[in-house]
Amino acid sequence: MARLSSLLFFASLAACIACASAAVNPVIAEYVTSGETFTKSLHEISGSDYYFVSINGTDSLIIAAEDARVISSLDEIRSLLLAELGEKNVSVAAFMPNESERDELWGYLLAFNKSRKTEHDCEEIIGIDRFPCYDIETCWRACYTPACQTIKIGSGEFFLRHVMTMWGNKTAIDGNLTAFHDTLYALSLERPNALADFESLLADIAGIRNAAGDLEVNPIQLKEGIGFCYPITFEYGGLINASAKIAMRRDALTPLFTIDTTASSYANQTKFRQAVREGNLARPRCLRVRADAELALVAARFAVNRALYHVTSLDMGKRLNELDANYSLFNCSVSMPGEIDAFNSSFTAAAKALSGEAIDAAVDFNATADEVASAKAALAQLRAKAPDEPQVDEYADTLSALDARLKAMPAPSELPALRANAVSVREAIQARLNTVGNQDTGTIWLAIGGAIIVIIAALVILAGKFVFKKF
Repeated sequence: MARLSSLLFFASLAACIACASAAVNPVIAEYVTSGETFTKSLHEISGSDYYFVSINGTDSLIIAAEDARVISSLDEIRSLLLAELGEKNVSVAAFMPNESERDELWGYLLAFNKSRKTEHDCEEIIGIDRFPCYDIETCWRACYTPACQTIKIGSGEFFLRHVMTMWGNKTAIDGNLTAFHDTLYALSLERPNALADFESLLADIAGIRNAAGDLEVNPIQLKEGIGFCYPITFEYGGLINASAKIAMRRDALTPLFTIDTTASSYANQTKFRQAVREGNLARPRCLRVRADAELALVAARFAVNRALYHVTSLDMGKRLNELDANYSLFNCSVSMPGEIDAFNSSFTAAAKALSGEAIDAAVDFNATADEVASAKAALAQLRAKAPDEPQVDEYADTLSALDARLKAMPAPSELPALRANAVSVREAIQARLNTVGNQDTGTIWLAIGGAIIVIIAALVILAGKFVFKKF
């Protein structure tokens, strides 16, 4: 029964952890852009659970599991990181090697040093075990053995340069061994940076391995090369073991010594991800703004195309192209709320202004064309009623000039003056029509009056005749 209870407890615990893990995923998703991926790991720190989130391989967020709160304060992030290291017993004291451990590490390097016999044998044959060889002159003097004197006379500088390289590698190994020993036995809690000390030890080992590797390929000891010495070989096991043990301590202490850098990185990434979240939350509104902008752009394009069918305006075409470009550059995947507001305000205003100007230009053109047509109709009436009117030809020339200018697609700025001119001509023609009409009306009334007088006279004569006959 007890076993069953324990199983149920752990099953319940696992289920709770799974639920909490699933619950935080939507929160994390708000901080991730399209195409990005994230991973999270659960850390228990000071009795509370936190999710450490990596987005696209970069440590980005720390989220409290209890309330899904993103930790954004640099001080709070640093405190959490430090507390976790403390709970893991990560300290300089915990990873400082004791005397026996130091002796073990030094023993590994001594094991390598004992494997240098073939190297030392070659150096003795040449003479660089006793004398320095850092340039051609010193190498000539160092090469004092009978065997070396013979080959140096025959090969000269070619051979001595390989000797100089061998001596350089030999001194590098000796120097790195000495440096390793001094640093290793100087390690203490009083030194300012144990991490730097461990890095220095690893660098010494790397220097030894590199120099030993160069010695193993020096032509002096290669059969396919000069073949002056027996092949040089080393045993690297000690170096490998020492390097692994030191690297373990270095890696364990790295988070402690880089905690400020790590905390700052988390804080900066959190700030960046908060901006991403703002953009993600603003995306629905951004899409609405973009849809409205598209409608405004379509309206502006229609108005401009309609206007440019009648008028000429490079400015309208340029502004329409700018609207097209701005609309294409506006991307809801990366736009922040402030950018959305700025775009909405500027784009909408620019599109409406362009549409308004284009519509006004089309209306002005049509109104001007209507005025010219009205003036032509009035001129036709005037020509019919008063063919000898002296100003008819002058009116006709003016209207022809206006008509030609309209067909040439004038600039919108010309339309007010053209329309005013057309109105002036139409009104002048109408005035002449009114004058000619008044003259025709007077003539008609005179004719009617004369006819009436004749009729009255005739009636009077008839009446007189009638009275005469009666009497």
